[in-house]
Amino acid sequence: MAYKVIVFGTGQIVDRYKARINLTEVDSFIDNNPQIQGTMFWGKPVLAPEELLKRTFDYVVIFSSKYFVQIYQQLLYELAVPMEKIVDFRTYIENVDYEHLHQYEHIQQVIQIMKDWNVQSILDADAIFRERYFLNRESQNLFADCRLVIDACSTHKMFAIGKNLYDNIFSELSQVDKHYDLILFYNWERFNSWQDYYDILELTKQHSRYIAFFIPFPYGEANTERFCYPFFHFGRVRKIQCKTFYLFIIDKKQEVSLDLQIYIVTHKKFLPPEEEGYVAIQAGKQGKESLGYLGDDTGEHISHLNPYINECTALYWMWKNAKCEYIGLSHYRRFFLRNDISSRENIIDKETVKEILEHYDIILVREHFSYPNTVGEVILSGTEKALYYQAYDIVRNLIAERQPEYVEAFDCVMSGYVFFRCNMFITRKKIMDGYCVWLFSFLLDAVQKIDVSSYSSYSQRMLGFFAERMLTVWLMNQELKIKEMPIIELI
Repeated sequence: MAYKVIVFGTGQIVDRYKARINLTEVDSFIDNNPQIQGTMFWGKPVLAPEELLKRTFDYVVIFSSKYFVQIYQQLLYELAVPMEKIVDFRTYIENVDYEHLHQYEHIQQVIQIMKDWNVQSILDADAIFRERYFLNRESQNLFADCRLVIDACSTHKMFAIGKNLYDNIFSELSQVDKHYDLILFYNWERFNSWQDYYDILELTKQHSRYIAFFIPFPYGEANTERFCYPFFHFGRVRKIQCKTFYLFIIDKKQEVSLDLQIYIVTHKKFLPPEEEGYVAIQAGKQGKESLGYLGDDTGEHISHLNPYINECTALYWMWKNAKCEYIGLSHYRRFFLRNDISSRENIIDKETVKEILEHYDIILVREHFSYPNTVGEVILSGTEKALYYQAYDIVRNLIAERQPEYVEAFDCVMSGYVFFRCNMFITRKKIMDGYCVWLFSFLLDAVQKIDVSSYSSYSQRMLGFFAERMLTVWLMNQELKIKEMPIIELI
Protein backbone atom coordinates (compact mmCIF):
# COMPACT_ATOMS: atom_id res chain seq x y z
CA MET A 1 0.00 0.00 0.00
CA ALA A 2 1.33 3.45 -0.97
CA TYR A 3 1.39 6.15 1.71
CA LYS A 4 1.72 9.91 1.51
CA VAL A 5 4.57 10.72 3.87
CA ILE A 6 6.02 13.98 5.20
CA VAL A 7 9.56 13.73 6.59
CA PHE A 8 10.45 15.87 9.63
CA GLY A 9 14.18 16.64 9.50
CA THR A 10 16.87 17.21 6.89
CA GLY A 11 19.97 16.39 8.90
CA GLN A 12 22.55 13.63 9.15
CA ILE A 13 20.11 10.82 9.89
CA VAL A 14 18.14 11.54 6.71
CA ASP A 15 21.38 11.51 4.71
CA ARG A 16 22.44 8.25 6.33
CA TYR A 17 19.26 6.46 5.27
CA LYS A 18 18.69 8.13 1.89
CA ALA A 19 18.91 4.82 0.04
CA ARG A 20 16.09 3.40 2.17
CA ILE A 21 13.68 6.31 1.78
CA ASN A 22 11.03 5.87 -0.89
CA LEU A 23 11.02 9.37 -2.39
CA THR A 24 8.00 8.58 -4.53
CA GLU A 25 5.83 8.59 -1.38
CA VAL A 26 7.52 11.61 0.24
CA ASP A 27 5.36 14.69 -0.23
CA SER A 28 7.73 17.17 1.41
CA PHE A 29 10.22 17.79 4.20
CA ILE A 30 9.63 19.73 7.41
CA ASP A 31 12.38 21.47 9.39
CA ASN A 32 12.47 23.90 12.32
CA ASN A 33 15.46 25.74 10.82
CA PRO A 34 14.08 28.90 9.14
CA GLN A 35 17.23 29.21 7.00
CA ILE A 36 16.35 26.14 4.93
CA GLN A 37 12.57 26.57 4.88
CA GLY A 38 11.44 27.43 1.37
CA THR A 39 14.34 25.59 -0.27
CA MET A 40 14.34 22.26 -2.11
CA PHE A 41 15.79 19.05 -0.65
CA TRP A 42 16.16 16.00 -2.90
CA GLY A 43 13.66 17.60 -5.26
CA LYS A 44 11.07 18.11 -2.52
CA PRO A 45 10.06 21.38 -0.81
CA VAL A 46 11.27 22.09 2.73
CA LEU A 47 8.44 23.61 4.71
CA ALA A 48 7.96 25.28 8.07
CA PRO A 49 6.18 23.06 10.63
CA GLU A 50 2.99 25.14 10.55
CA GLU A 51 2.59 24.24 6.86
CA LEU A 52 1.46 20.80 8.06
CA LEU A 53 -1.89 22.37 8.90
CA LYS A 54 -2.47 22.99 5.19
CA ARG A 55 -1.47 19.59 3.84
CA THR A 56 -2.95 16.13 3.78
CA PHE A 57 -0.78 13.12 4.60
CA ASP A 58 -0.85 9.63 6.02
CA TYR A 59 2.21 9.85 8.26
CA VAL A 60 4.86 12.26 9.53
CA VAL A 61 8.19 10.43 9.92
CA ILE A 62 10.57 11.94 12.49
CA PHE A 63 14.19 11.57 11.38
CA SER A 64 15.82 12.48 14.69
CA SER A 65 16.99 10.54 17.72
CA LYS A 66 18.20 13.30 20.03
CA TYR A 67 15.13 15.50 19.61
CA PHE A 68 12.49 12.84 19.00
CA VAL A 69 10.42 13.59 22.10
CA GLN A 70 10.51 17.36 21.55
CA ILE A 71 9.44 17.00 17.90
CA TYR A 72 6.82 14.41 18.82
CA GLN A 73 5.27 16.80 21.34
CA GLN A 74 5.51 19.70 18.88
CA LEU A 75 3.54 17.67 16.32
CA LEU A 76 1.05 16.50 18.89
CA TYR A 77 0.38 19.71 20.82
CA GLU A 78 1.19 22.61 18.51
CA LEU A 79 0.25 21.10 15.15
CA ALA A 80 -2.54 18.73 16.24
CA VAL A 81 -1.13 15.75 14.32
CA PRO A 82 -2.93 12.59 15.52
CA MET A 83 -0.71 10.31 17.60
CA GLU A 84 -1.25 7.37 15.25
CA LYS A 85 0.16 9.39 12.32
CA ILE A 86 3.53 10.10 13.96
CA VAL A 87 6.24 7.56 13.11
CA ASP A 88 9.86 7.09 14.16
CA PHE A 89 12.41 6.84 11.30
CA ARG A 90 13.51 3.36 12.41
CA THR A 91 9.99 2.12 11.92
CA TYR A 92 9.73 3.76 8.51
CA ILE A 93 12.94 2.29 7.09
CA GLU A 94 12.01 -1.18 8.35
CA ASN A 95 8.58 -0.96 6.66
CA VAL A 96 6.68 -1.87 9.82
CA ASP A 97 2.87 -1.85 9.82
CA TYR A 98 2.22 1.65 11.19
CA GLU A 99 -1.31 0.94 12.35
CA HIS A 100 -0.16 -1.29 15.20
CA LEU A 101 3.31 0.14 15.71
CA HIS A 102 2.64 2.20 18.83
CA GLN A 103 0.85 -0.58 20.63
CA TYR A 104 3.69 -3.00 19.88
CA GLU A 105 6.31 -0.53 21.16
CA HIS A 106 4.26 0.02 24.32
CA ILE A 107 4.17 -3.72 24.93
CA GLN A 108 7.95 -3.96 24.58
CA GLN A 109 8.47 -1.19 27.11
CA VAL A 110 6.02 -2.70 29.58
CA ILE A 111 7.77 -6.08 29.37
CA GLN A 112 11.08 -4.34 30.13
CA ILE A 113 9.52 -2.61 33.13
CA MET A 114 8.16 -5.93 34.36
CA LYS A 115 11.64 -7.46 34.20
CA ASP A 116 13.26 -4.50 35.93
CA TRP A 117 10.67 -4.50 38.71
CA ASN A 118 10.88 -8.27 39.16
CA VAL A 119 7.19 -8.73 38.35
CA GLN A 120 6.37 -12.44 38.46
CA SER A 121 2.63 -12.39 37.77
CA ILE A 122 0.46 -10.10 35.68
CA LEU A 123 -3.18 -9.68 34.73
CA ASP A 124 -3.38 -8.27 31.22
CA ALA A 125 -6.72 -6.53 31.73
CA ASP A 126 -7.10 -5.57 28.07
CA ALA A 127 -5.37 -8.61 26.53
CA ILE A 128 -2.78 -6.50 24.69
CA PHE A 129 -0.37 -9.45 24.46
CA ARG A 130 -2.90 -11.40 22.39
CA GLU A 131 -2.25 -13.26 19.15
CA ARG A 132 -1.74 -10.20 16.96
CA TYR A 133 1.68 -9.68 18.53
CA PHE A 134 2.65 -12.92 20.28
CA LEU A 135 1.72 -16.58 19.90
CA ASN A 136 3.47 -17.97 22.96
CA ARG A 137 5.83 -17.10 25.81
CA GLU A 138 8.93 -17.58 23.65
CA SER A 139 7.77 -15.15 20.95
CA GLN A 140 10.60 -12.85 19.82
CA ASN A 141 12.50 -13.70 23.02
CA LEU A 142 10.79 -10.82 24.85
CA PHE A 143 9.89 -13.02 27.80
CA ALA A 144 13.35 -14.62 28.06
CA ASP A 145 14.60 -14.93 31.65
CA CYS A 146 11.21 -13.75 32.81
CA ARG A 147 9.16 -16.56 34.37
CA LEU A 148 5.79 -14.92 34.39
CA VAL A 149 2.31 -16.01 35.26
CA ILE A 150 0.19 -14.16 32.72
CA ASP A 151 -3.60 -14.10 32.85
CA ALA A 152 -5.89 -12.06 30.64
CA CYS A 153 -9.29 -10.45 30.79
CA SER A 154 -10.97 -10.20 27.40
CA THR A 155 -14.48 -9.95 26.04
CA HIS A 156 -13.18 -10.71 22.55
CA LYS A 157 -12.99 -14.19 21.15
CA MET A 158 -9.45 -15.56 21.27
CA PHE A 159 -7.91 -18.35 19.24
CA ALA A 160 -7.17 -21.61 21.03
CA ILE A 161 -3.44 -20.95 20.61
CA GLY A 162 -3.83 -18.17 23.17
CA LYS A 163 -3.43 -20.79 25.90
CA ASN A 164 0.27 -20.84 25.02
CA LEU A 165 0.46 -17.18 26.06
CA TYR A 166 -2.07 -16.88 28.89
CA ASP A 167 -2.48 -19.22 31.85
CA ASN A 168 -6.08 -18.14 32.47
CA ILE A 169 -8.50 -16.02 30.47
CA PHE A 170 -11.36 -14.24 32.25
CA SER A 171 -14.30 -12.68 30.43
CA GLU A 172 -14.63 -9.82 32.95
CA LEU A 173 -12.72 -8.36 35.89
CA SER A 174 -15.32 -9.37 38.46
CA GLN A 175 -14.36 -13.03 37.83
CA VAL A 176 -10.78 -12.52 38.95
CA ASP A 177 -10.07 -14.28 42.25
CA LYS A 178 -6.25 -14.34 42.26
CA HIS A 179 -3.50 -11.99 43.40
CA TYR A 180 -0.94 -10.54 40.95
CA ASP A 181 2.15 -8.40 41.14
CA LEU A 182 0.72 -6.17 38.39
CA ILE A 183 -2.61 -5.46 36.74
CA LEU A 184 -2.17 -3.62 33.45
CA PHE A 185 -4.83 -1.48 31.74
CA TYR A 186 -3.98 -0.43 28.20
CA ASN A 187 -7.30 0.74 26.73
CA TRP A 188 -7.45 4.24 28.20
CA GLU A 189 -10.59 5.02 26.19
CA ARG A 190 -12.59 2.85 28.60
CA PHE A 191 -12.22 5.61 31.23
CA ASN A 192 -14.58 8.50 30.65
CA SER A 193 -14.28 10.12 34.08
CA TRP A 194 -12.33 10.08 37.35
CA GLN A 195 -15.08 7.88 38.73
CA ASP A 196 -14.30 5.22 36.12
CA TYR A 197 -10.70 5.08 37.31
CA TYR A 198 -11.80 5.01 40.92
CA ASP A 199 -14.25 2.19 40.30
CA ILE A 200 -11.62 0.06 38.56
CA LEU A 201 -9.14 0.65 41.36
CA GLU A 202 -11.73 -0.22 43.96
CA LEU A 203 -12.58 -3.41 42.08
CA THR A 204 -8.99 -4.57 41.68
CA LYS A 205 -7.23 -3.18 44.77
CA GLN A 206 -7.25 -6.55 46.57
CA HIS A 207 -5.78 -8.39 43.59
CA SER A 208 -2.35 -6.79 43.02
CA ARG A 209 0.45 -4.67 44.37
CA TYR A 210 0.89 -2.57 41.22
CA ILE A 211 -1.89 -1.24 39.01
CA ALA A 212 -0.78 0.46 35.79
CA PHE A 213 -2.55 2.65 33.23
CA PHE A 214 -1.37 3.80 29.79
CA ILE A 215 -2.11 7.48 29.16
CA PRO A 216 -1.19 9.11 25.80
CA PHE A 217 0.83 12.35 25.89
CA PRO A 218 -2.02 14.82 25.33
CA TYR A 219 -3.74 13.57 28.48
CA GLY A 220 -0.85 12.48 30.68
CA GLU A 221 0.91 15.81 30.13
CA ALA A 222 -1.78 17.47 32.23
CA ASN A 223 -0.90 18.55 35.76
CA THR A 224 0.21 15.33 37.38
CA GLU A 225 -1.36 15.96 40.76
CA ARG A 226 -4.73 16.80 39.21
CA PHE A 227 -4.59 13.85 36.83
CA CYS A 228 -3.59 11.43 39.57
CA TYR A 229 -6.24 12.63 42.00
CA PRO A 230 -8.25 9.37 41.95
CA PHE A 231 -5.04 7.34 42.36
CA PHE A 232 -3.59 8.83 45.54
CA HIS A 233 -6.18 7.19 47.75
CA PHE A 234 -4.88 3.75 46.76
CA GLY A 235 -1.11 4.15 47.13
CA ARG A 236 2.00 5.89 45.90
CA VAL A 237 1.74 7.12 42.30
CA ARG A 238 4.61 7.05 39.84
CA LYS A 239 4.45 8.64 36.37
CA ILE A 240 6.96 7.19 33.91
CA GLN A 241 7.44 8.98 30.59
CA CYS A 242 8.01 6.51 27.77
CA LYS A 243 8.39 7.25 24.09
CA THR A 244 4.84 8.27 23.16
CA PHE A 245 2.87 7.81 26.37
CA TYR A 246 2.91 7.98 30.13
CA LEU A 247 2.61 4.93 32.32
CA PHE A 248 0.92 5.75 35.62
CA ILE A 249 1.67 3.10 38.22
CA ILE A 250 -0.04 2.88 41.59
CA ASP A 251 2.15 1.08 44.14
CA LYS A 252 0.16 -0.11 47.12
CA LYS A 253 3.16 -1.32 49.12
CA GLN A 254 3.72 0.51 52.40
CA GLU A 255 6.50 3.08 52.53
CA VAL A 256 9.94 1.56 53.04
CA SER A 257 11.71 2.43 56.28
CA LEU A 258 15.33 3.25 55.46
CA ASP A 259 17.58 5.83 57.13
CA LEU A 260 18.83 7.22 53.82
CA GLN A 261 19.91 10.67 52.68
CA ILE A 262 21.00 11.28 49.09
CA TYR A 263 22.67 14.68 48.87
CA ILE A 264 22.17 16.56 45.60
CA VAL A 265 25.20 18.79 45.03
CA THR A 266 24.35 22.04 43.30
CA HIS A 267 25.55 25.58 42.70
CA LYS A 268 22.31 26.83 41.15
CA LYS A 269 18.56 26.66 41.63
CA PHE A 270 16.92 23.47 40.34
CA LEU A 271 13.82 21.33 40.82
CA PRO A 272 14.61 18.64 43.43
CA PRO A 273 13.03 15.17 43.09
CA GLU A 274 9.82 14.48 44.97
CA GLU A 275 11.14 11.17 46.29
CA GLU A 276 11.72 11.02 50.03
CA GLY A 277 15.32 11.07 51.22
CA TYR A 278 16.81 13.60 48.79
CA VAL A 279 18.56 16.66 50.28
CA ALA A 280 19.90 19.54 48.18
CA ILE A 281 23.26 20.92 49.32
CA GLN A 282 24.81 24.11 47.96
CA ALA A 283 28.49 23.47 47.29
CA GLY A 284 30.91 26.36 47.75
CA LYS A 285 28.29 28.21 49.78
CA GLN A 286 30.76 30.23 51.87
CA GLY A 287 30.69 33.85 50.77
CA LYS A 288 27.96 33.19 48.18
CA GLU A 289 24.30 34.14 48.08
CA SER A 290 22.12 31.42 49.58
CA LEU A 291 20.00 29.40 47.17
CA GLY A 292 17.70 28.35 49.99
CA TYR A 293 19.26 24.90 50.35
CA LEU A 294 21.50 23.39 52.99
CA GLY A 295 24.99 24.89 52.64
CA ASP A 296 28.34 23.13 52.85
CA ASP A 297 29.57 26.03 55.03
CA THR A 298 27.90 24.84 58.25
CA GLY A 299 29.36 22.64 60.96
CA GLU A 300 32.85 21.31 60.18
CA HIS A 301 33.55 22.25 56.57
CA ILE A 302 36.01 23.21 53.81
CA SER A 303 33.51 25.19 51.71
CA HIS A 304 36.15 27.77 50.71
CA LEU A 305 38.03 25.09 48.72
CA ASN A 306 35.15 24.46 46.30
CA PRO A 307 36.76 26.36 43.36
CA TYR A 308 39.61 23.83 43.50
CA ILE A 309 38.07 20.46 44.45
CA ASN A 310 34.50 20.76 43.09
CA GLU A 311 31.86 18.62 44.85
CA CYS A 312 34.44 17.27 47.29
CA THR A 313 33.57 20.14 49.64
CA ALA A 314 30.03 18.73 49.83
CA LEU A 315 31.45 15.23 50.26
CA TYR A 316 33.59 16.48 53.16
CA TRP A 317 30.53 18.07 54.76
CA MET A 318 28.61 14.79 54.41
CA TRP A 319 31.48 12.92 56.07
CA LYS A 320 31.76 15.28 59.02
CA ASN A 321 28.15 16.29 59.60
CA ALA A 322 25.59 13.84 58.18
CA LYS A 323 23.89 11.49 60.62
CA CYS A 324 22.29 8.62 58.73
CA GLU A 325 22.87 4.92 58.16
CA TYR A 326 22.84 5.07 54.36
CA ILE A 327 24.10 7.97 52.28
CA GLY A 328 24.48 8.98 48.65
CA LEU A 329 25.75 11.76 46.40
CA SER A 330 24.24 12.92 43.14
CA HIS A 331 24.17 16.16 41.15
CA TYR A 332 21.46 18.69 40.39
CA ARG A 333 21.37 17.42 36.81
CA ARG A 334 22.43 13.79 37.31
CA PHE A 335 20.45 11.16 39.18
CA PHE A 336 20.51 7.40 39.54
CA LEU A 337 17.59 5.61 37.87
CA ARG A 338 15.65 2.59 39.07
CA ASN A 339 16.17 0.90 35.69
CA ASP A 340 16.97 1.74 32.07
CA ILE A 341 13.90 3.91 31.48
CA SER A 342 15.40 7.38 31.13
CA SER A 343 12.76 9.52 32.79
CA ARG A 344 12.93 12.06 35.61
CA GLU A 345 9.97 10.26 37.18
CA ASN A 346 12.05 7.07 37.30
CA ILE A 347 14.72 8.40 39.69
CA ILE A 348 15.89 5.83 42.22
CA ASP A 349 13.90 5.60 45.44
CA LYS A 350 14.31 4.15 48.93
CA GLU A 351 12.70 0.85 48.02
CA THR A 352 15.10 0.23 45.15
CA VAL A 353 18.10 1.29 47.21
CA LYS A 354 17.06 -1.04 50.03
CA GLU A 355 16.60 -3.98 47.67
CA ILE A 356 20.00 -3.40 46.03
CA LEU A 357 21.98 -2.83 49.22
CA GLU A 358 20.63 -6.04 50.70
CA HIS A 359 22.86 -7.80 48.15
CA TYR A 360 25.54 -5.20 47.30
CA ASP A 361 27.81 -2.82 49.23
CA ILE A 362 27.72 0.23 46.98
CA ILE A 363 25.74 1.66 44.04
CA LEU A 364 27.82 3.42 41.38
CA VAL A 365 27.40 4.96 37.94
CA ARG A 366 28.08 2.50 35.15
CA GLU A 367 31.80 2.45 34.47
CA HIS A 368 33.02 4.89 31.82
CA PHE A 369 35.21 3.49 29.04
CA SER A 370 37.54 6.26 27.84
CA TYR A 371 39.47 4.50 25.04
CA PRO A 372 41.42 5.60 23.02
CA ASN A 373 42.34 8.12 25.74
CA THR A 374 43.54 6.86 29.10
CA VAL A 375 41.79 8.06 32.25
CA GLY A 376 44.64 10.50 32.83
CA GLU A 377 44.60 11.71 29.23
CA VAL A 378 40.90 12.55 29.54
CA ILE A 379 41.83 15.15 32.18
CA LEU A 380 44.84 16.33 30.17
CA SER A 381 42.81 16.84 26.98
CA GLY A 382 40.58 19.47 28.57
CA THR A 383 43.03 21.32 30.81
CA GLU A 384 46.41 23.03 30.72
CA LYS A 385 49.32 20.64 30.29
CA ALA A 386 51.80 22.11 32.79
CA LEU A 387 49.23 22.19 35.59
CA TYR A 388 48.11 18.63 34.84
CA TYR A 389 51.63 17.23 35.28
CA GLN A 390 52.17 19.33 38.41
CA ALA A 391 48.94 17.93 39.91
CA TYR A 392 49.76 14.40 38.83
CA ASP A 393 53.12 14.45 40.59
CA ILE A 394 51.74 16.05 43.75
CA VAL A 395 48.85 13.59 44.08
CA ARG A 396 50.96 10.52 43.31
CA ASN A 397 53.73 11.58 45.72
CA LEU A 398 51.26 12.24 48.53
CA ILE A 399 49.61 8.86 47.96
CA ALA A 400 53.05 7.23 48.07
CA GLU A 401 53.70 9.01 51.37
CA ARG A 402 50.30 8.65 53.09
CA GLN A 403 48.73 5.59 51.40
CA PRO A 404 51.65 3.67 49.84
CA GLU A 405 49.61 0.51 49.26
CA TYR A 406 47.52 2.49 46.72
CA VAL A 407 50.34 3.68 44.42
CA GLU A 408 49.96 0.66 42.17
CA ALA A 409 46.17 1.16 42.03
CA PHE A 410 46.69 4.86 41.17
CA ASP A 411 49.03 3.98 38.31
CA CYS A 412 46.67 1.30 37.04
CA VAL A 413 43.62 3.57 36.99
CA MET A 414 45.32 6.65 35.51
CA SER A 415 46.98 4.64 32.71
CA GLY A 416 43.88 2.54 32.11
CA TYR A 417 40.68 3.17 30.17
CA VAL A 418 37.90 2.73 32.68
CA PHE A 419 36.68 4.46 35.86
CA PHE A 420 33.53 5.30 37.83
CA ARG A 421 32.76 8.91 37.02
CA CYS A 422 30.85 11.81 38.61
CA ASN A 423 31.70 10.99 42.26
CA MET A 424 28.19 9.54 42.48
CA PHE A 425 27.40 6.71 44.86
CA ILE A 426 24.90 5.31 47.37
CA THR A 427 26.21 3.15 50.21
CA ARG A 428 26.33 2.69 53.98
CA LYS A 429 27.75 5.76 55.66
CA LYS A 430 30.49 3.75 57.36
CA ILE A 431 31.74 2.74 53.89
CA MET A 432 31.69 6.36 52.72
CA ASP A 433 33.49 7.39 55.91
CA GLY A 434 36.26 4.91 55.12
CA TYR A 435 36.66 6.40 51.66
CA CYS A 436 36.73 9.96 53.01
CA VAL A 437 39.37 9.14 55.64
CA TRP A 438 41.53 7.83 52.78
CA LEU A 439 40.79 10.62 50.25
CA PHE A 440 41.23 13.61 52.54
CA SER A 441 44.42 12.17 54.02
CA PHE A 442 46.18 13.59 50.95
CA LEU A 443 43.73 15.77 48.99
CA LEU A 444 43.74 18.74 51.38
CA ASP A 445 47.54 18.82 51.46
CA ALA A 446 47.56 18.62 47.66
CA VAL A 447 45.50 21.83 47.57
CA GLN A 448 48.15 23.56 49.70
CA LYS A 449 51.04 22.34 47.54
CA ILE A 450 49.71 23.21 44.07
CA ASP A 451 49.92 26.70 42.57
CA VAL A 452 46.95 27.39 40.29
CA SER A 453 46.96 31.19 40.44
CA SER A 454 48.13 31.74 36.85
CA TYR A 455 45.67 29.34 35.23
CA SER A 456 42.07 29.60 34.00
CA SER A 457 39.24 29.12 36.48
CA TYR A 458 38.42 25.81 34.78
CA SER A 459 41.96 24.47 35.05
CA GLN A 460 42.08 25.64 38.68
CA ARG A 461 39.65 22.78 39.35
CA MET A 462 42.39 20.32 38.37
CA LEU A 463 42.50 18.56 41.76
CA GLY A 464 38.73 18.17 41.58
CA PHE A 465 39.14 16.27 38.32
CA PHE A 466 41.78 14.03 39.93
CA ALA A 467 39.55 13.53 42.98
CA GLU A 468 36.77 12.24 40.73
CA ARG A 469 39.09 9.38 39.68
CA MET A 470 40.17 8.65 43.26
CA LEU A 471 36.97 6.76 44.11
CA THR A 472 37.98 4.16 41.52
CA VAL A 473 41.53 4.08 42.89
CA TRP A 474 40.23 3.46 46.43
CA LEU A 475 37.84 0.76 45.25
CA MET A 476 40.70 -1.14 43.62
CA ASN A 477 41.85 -2.29 47.06
CA GLN A 478 38.41 -2.78 48.60
CA GLU A 479 36.51 -6.04 48.65
CA LEU A 480 33.17 -4.33 48.05
CA LYS A 481 30.39 -5.75 45.93
CA ILE A 482 29.47 -3.11 43.36
CA LYS A 483 26.11 -2.56 41.66
CA GLU A 484 26.30 -0.33 38.60
CA MET A 485 23.13 1.61 37.78
CA PRO A 486 22.10 3.89 34.91
CA ILE A 487 21.76 7.62 35.45
CA ILE A 488 19.76 10.37 33.80
CA GLU A 489 21.55 13.55 32.77
CA LEU A 490 19.14 16.47 32.69
CA ILE A 491 19.78 19.54 30.58
